[in-house]
Amino acid sequence: MKQVAPILVSLNTNEAHRPRSKKIKAVIAEDDNFTMGNLRDCPFDLCFQWEEKVIYVELKDFTGDYDLQSDYVASIVNTNGHLYQQILEGRELQDPIIIVVLGDDADVAQAITRIVLLRGLKGQEVVDKIAEYTSMVENFEANCIALNIQVWRLKVNPWKRMILNIQKILQGGDLTAFRPRPVIRERQAVGLSILPKLPLF
Repeated sequence: MKQVAPILVSLNTNEAHRPRSKKIKAVIAEDDNFTMGNLRDCPFDLCFQWEEKVIYVELKDFTGDYDLQSDYVASIVNTNGHLYQQILEGRELQDPIIIVVLGDDADVAQAITRIVLLRGLKGQEVVDKIAEYTSMVENFEANCIALNIQVWRLKVNPWKRMILNIQKILQGGDLTAFRPRPVIRERQAVGLSILPKLPLF
């Protein structure tokens, strides 16, 4: 059986200094399908390479230092957000881009509310601005999907799920393990039911 080369994982130099990089390295170390490479300077937090295929991953969390706001939401609703520029650079590289949001729908909604409240709005202004920002995030994600940029919201066990998804994208998926299986003796019963009835004499 041909041995498959591991997927090379490279961290952006800025990402390597963040606390979550230790968790990423730990998950990579436990999985023989991956190996850590050297730091690299690229527009995204992570780069996965297998043979000629490359995938870039941008991580967005909810623990940023910017007024305790979500890095993800702030990158979309703020006019100086750098996520658009990152995606533009990534599309110029012509390799797949995946945005991994380290949270779920509830985290995104709370982050939007937090941003609005920190801006000192009151009453109906709060309601209107939350609706506006929610629409911006939803439209951003829809446009990403339309441009073949995947957006994953991963809260529970995000690192293991992330690398599993990446592995399947790079090395190919296989759904045969999930094909329906007949119950015991069902195949025989079906076979007998479609046999032509023979005359009794």
